[in-house]
Amino acid sequence: IIGYATEIGTILKQSKELGLTLLFFGPPATENPKVLELAGEAAEGILYPYHFDASSSDPKIVSYQEKYLAKYNHASEGFAVLMYDGTKIIARVLKKCGENGPCVKEELYKVKDYEGVTGKTSFDEYGDVMKPIIIKTVKNGRFVLK
Repeated sequence: IIGYATEIGTILKQSKELGLTLLFFGPPATENPKVLELAGEAAEGILYPYHFDASSSDPKIVSYQEKYLAKYNHASEGFAVLMYDGTKIIARVLKKCGENGPCVKEELYKVKDYEGVTGKTSFDEYGDVMKPIIIKTVKNGRFVLK
């Protein structure tokens, strides 16, 4: 399923109503409470790649979640933590390069195995990010590791 939360939830719900018994794969946008709200039990078993396990006992994740919760009064979701890591990487590069655009590009491409909250981040020779992913699913109405 390709789409955002409302499309994913609606497709899952309608598939169940049609009696389809398929294994669905979704994008990271699957991890959105709106999917569960719209699809209900039809969301059970969908698989999707993700980049963050909010329930991890990893000290970096626990510390990040505690600070996020204290500031925003709710746990962080995966896209906020990607922005956190990305901002840290960019800040490090800007500290070295200032406003020198070619330097920024060169230094970003040199980032290898940056240890962030979402794990190691690297950039390849084209500037594409390389990160570990995990596979998650919906089980008993909750987003969990597969």
